[in-house]
Amino acid sequence: MAVTGEPLHFDKKFLFAVEFDGIPELKVESVSGLEFETEVVEQHAGGSVIVEDQSPGKTKFSPITFMIPASASRAYYEWALQVTDAAANSGSVDNTYKRNGAVVQLDRDGSEKRRYTIYDAWPSKYKSGEWDGKASENVMEEVTITFRYYERED
Repeated sequence: MAVTGEPLHFDKKFLFAVEFDGIPELKVESVSGLEFETEVVEQHAGGSVIVEDQSPGKTKFSPITFMIPASASRAYYEWALQVTDAAANSGSVDNTYKRNGAVVQLDRDGSEKRRYTIYDAWPSKYKSGEWDGKASENVMEEVTITFRYYERED
């Protein structure tokens, strides 16, 4: 008996790109998942032992973290310095450090399959890497990006 229908094509976890306005394209090894959560507001009526009403409260978009192989590029480090310049005991007070970006799901042929556009993003954590004389791995920089919200575009 012949099988009918279209075969399923699932997205591959390893086919992706990361883009941010004004930052040269860098090869990113991994990106944490995009996530948001909406709080539940419970309204209880006096004397009732059950939840009377539940409604959506504030929505929080969780930061993303990505790992970048250490290289000669200082792009993410310089971006983090715009947020807080510890050497000058200051930081940026206007929104010039915020950038839009995207995590892009790629298809096998390298074409764009899906885009998650990130708005008003800025680096909230930068880690230069770890070193170990016994390791045989590349040094990885870790960057955590905080943002206002994201949209999925298929």
